[in-house]
Amino acid sequence: MPSEKVLKRRRVLNNADYVFVQGPADHLQLRRMIQTLQEAPLLDVDTETTGLDFMVDKIRLIQVASEDLALIVDLQGWEHDWAYPELQC
Repeated sequence: MPSEKVLKRRRVLNNADYVFVQGPADHLQLRRMIQTLQEAPLLDVDTETTGLDFMVDKIRLIQVASEDLALIVDLQGWEHDWAYPELQC
């Protein structure tokens, strides 16, 4: 059974504000979110994939969350723009 601290953290994350970024058109919003999340003392990271075979399947979503803010990046919209210069910090 999870500790009270873990349960409290889950409740906080479940009530977090979130930003969903879908592709290059959202690059400025993504950059602002990255800068905001860099200041957080603790981050949670999660991924969602298209399947369980790492040789075939791809990462579809990346989620990064602080206590009160979550960033969700849909990688499908970025498939052809990995070298997007505006995202270089």
